[in-house]
Amino acid sequence: MDDDGLESSPASSVFDDTSADSDDVDADVLESHLDRKRKNRRGHQKSSKEQNKVSKIAKSRPLPHQASALVASVIGFIRYMMGLANSKSPLPAPPSETEVSQWANLVKARRETILKKLNVEQPANVAERGQGGSVAANEKFRRKERLTAIRKEGVQPVEYTPAPEIPPEARSLPISFQTKTQVDNEFQSKGFSRITFEWKAPQSLSASRWNMATALILIEHWSRWYKTQPHDQNNLQNDIQGVVERWLGSMRSAYSKQLQSAESAQTAPSAGGGREESTSAVTASDRTHVKTRKKISELRYEAARAIFKKNPRFTMLFKDYRTVSDYEDNVEDPTRPRTRIVPRWRSEMFTKVSHQLDEAARQIQKKKSARQGKVADLLRRGEMKIEPAEVEIPMSPPLKLPADCYDETYMDSMPPLERRQIRQGEAIGLDLFLHAINKETIPGYMDTNEQNTPGGSNPARSSINNLAQSMNATTTSRQTIHPTFSGNMNNVTISGHFTTNQ
Repeated sequence: MDDDGLESSPASSVFDDTSADSDDVDADVLESHLDRKRKNRRGHQKSSKEQNKVSKIAKSRPLPHQASALVASVIGFIRYMMGLANSKSPLPAPPSETEVSQWANLVKARRETILKKLNVEQPANVAERGQGGSVAANEKFRRKERLTAIRKEGVQPVEYTPAPEIPPEARSLPISFQTKTQVDNEFQSKGFSRITFEWKAPQSLSASRWNMATALILIEHWSRWYKTQPHDQNNLQNDIQGVVERWLGSMRSAYSKQLQSAESAQTAPSAGGGREESTSAVTASDRTHVKTRKKISELRYEAARAIFKKNPRFTMLFKDYRTVSDYEDNVEDPTRPRTRIVPRWRSEMFTKVSHQLDEAARQIQKKKSARQGKVADLLRRGEMKIEPAEVEIPMSPPLKLPADCYDETYMDSMPPLERRQIRQGEAIGLDLFLHAINKETIPGYMDTNEQNTPGGSNPARSSINNLAQSMNATTTSRQTIHPTFSGNMNNVTISGHFTTNQ
């Protein structure tokens, strides 16, 4: 009965009902399973990314400051090998697909060239080689001779275009012609047609085989050259590859702007006045440095106001943090005072005024207060050096400062068009302000004129007062060259239309 019942039931109906039920269930189960897999995959990807970031941070080493002499040396060496006289020289074009292919397939191409030369004189009649052992032996001997000749002669290297030679007077580093020749020879032997980078590639060297190979060759030759220079050889322990990566990151933006400028130059003249903006990728270290410089700027501004309460045009000079020196981090010993990097654009007198305001900022703090200790630590100064001429990113000067705030040599070295964009104002006599600050901060201070003049009279001060009186007697609105003072610099007024960036 049971068997008959099964036989009488249509097979399709039994399996259809079962399959329909299972399809409904399987679809939900499958969708849930796929959702779980997607979630797990996303979670795994996030975890992997986080682990990669953690690993990268753990393996990373602090990079030298962008304005340090070491970085200037590395970047200056690379620029020299590419024929770039300074930081404003246009970057060379990136390698073409043909150049990259020629470099990547160098060994294969050389092997084909050797085989072609080796087989050029083989007998055309194959049957001839089967006539006897003497023919085969002769052919083997001839191939051996040809191979020896090819080895002695060598394989023709790739066509190479060296970068133009920079005149000795325009070089920022003492790199010899022999060093450049050695670098060019190695690049040519490795299949490179010239020295350049893939500027549009990601910043990481591992993202571009061309960039990685180029950087490693340049770093190796820079290290050899650096060992011949009177520098601290411990600097070679720094992450030089990281320095090059950081520089490539900034040059990626610079090359994009270079292309945009070239395109716009074909249609209309640039309205930017020739000033170049910083293109460096902003790092956490950069932000920390800017924050520190802003704090120092605020302290100097407070100190200037404490001494010259009624002279805002002088005190406003210190509102812009760019007037403050940058510094190098002491990675090996953070307890040591930082090495200050004085901007090349800043005059020696402006530097002296700024440093003496640091002393004033310390003195106006409440004694034995927590703030006093923080201010003293912030303002303490170790070694001091001028910003190198060839830096990765030069410190740009603020606009519209008085003329005696700018270094004359720096201003004279600028192109006239670029110099006009600075729009420097009339000199305000920073030496007189320094004299007044010294009198307020140095016990028993007297300048050399007062010490050498009987009775303490100061001919320089008298001449300045006479100048002010003569200018007040006239009806002209010409600006004064120096502020006048008589004992209290708070009463000094600076005429004219002097403004500063804030």
